[in-house]
Amino acid sequence: MLLSSNNSVDQLDYRFEFKYRSHQKSCKEMYNLIRSNSMMFEEAFEARKINNIYLDHPSLKSYFHNIDGLADRVKYRIRWYGEINAPKLELKIKKGALGAKLTTPLPDLDVSRFLIDGDVRRVSSQITEPAIAEQLKVLEPIVINSYTREYLVSRNRKVRITLDRDIRYNLFNQDNAGVVDPATVVVEIKADQAELDEIQKVGRQIPLRRDRLSKYVTALQLLFGTDM
Repeated sequence: MLLSSNNSVDQLDYRFEFKYRSHQKSCKEMYNLIRSNSMMFEEAFEARKINNIYLDHPSLKSYFHNIDGLADRVKYRIRWYGEINAPKLELKIKKGALGAKLTTPLPDLDVSRFLIDGDVRRVSSQITEPAIAEQLKVLEPIVINSYTREYLVSRNRKVRITLDRDIRYNLFNQDNAGVVDPATVVVEIKADQAELDEIQKVGRQIPLRRDRLSKYVTALQLLFGTDM
């Protein structure tokens, strides 16, 4: 599968991503637990709010690829941090247990206007890779979500952990309050391919079951029910 004529998915930097979901422990409890890990985690930088708009086919192809457990898949989203500022298009690419991210800044995208009309042409017109621009033409905004993310890194800098809290989901361009999930904390452990032993060592000290978690999938299931 090619992202463009010049950029194969095989040329990206892939990493391991272990995901967990905690309903019992608060973010502060998980933070303190991770700080006590033998890998000696410390804060990487300050927490910040993350905002996403997930794009999909009208038939929800990306959603069903995840539900069906397709090993190789791509998810499209628009992301910005904090207040509306410096939006970017991100392609989250999965190849089995590994993941990679392809990011393109969208300096000319008026997010406030896009949140009203959802015209994906405002995004595709800024993409120079023909294959990606063409794919965007058949996608539409489906879900918008936000959360606060905290960042930690191991003392040897080989393993990174993020904690996501205060997660909010809504259908795109809907005026209702959507769904707020304050009780769930999403934990992600990340490491380069060469650091499998390191990430497994950290994972063994996390008292949670690994989860094939997707916030996009979670959003649709919460908003429509798990039988959609």
